[in-house]
Amino acid sequence: MPDKRIPAARIRAVWLDETITTAEAARLLGMTRHNLWRRVRLLGLPPRPPGRKLQPIDDAQLARLWAANVRADDLARLFGMGWLHIGRRAARLGLPRRRPGQPVIQLSEYLVREGLTRAAAETRAAMRSAEMVDRVMPRPQQVPA
Repeated sequence: MPDKRIPAARIRAVWLDETITTAEAARLLGMTRHNLWRRVRLLGLPPRPPGRKLQPIDDAQLARLWAANVRADDLARLFGMGWLHIGRRAARLGLPRRRPGQPVIQLSEYLVREGLTRAAAETRAAMRSAEMVDRVMPRPQQVPA
């Protein structure tokens, strides 16, 4: 059972840290959100701004994933926000709208494809390098035994 005698200074420090959510603050202090709100009110601390803290989105990454038709739900989970926000951000970036019934892929499938594409590119580069070595230093002819 968590200690109910958490120092006011600790609660104040965690509450005023706006980089973490209320749920994370409560978890750090070892109490429920309701108890945290109650203690904050008793301490006379200012209320936190309402709403969820949105994580910054890498617009280039969103554009790549959107162009690959990755599901909006998967994008929302990746960027830590709702799928509606993802759609609005895509519209703001000028990305094409998705039509109903348009085939989409899961993020895991996209990552597998990207891994295979990267591996193929590395293999092609290694083969080109080997061909260049063969041109500069031809392999010795096999001598029949």
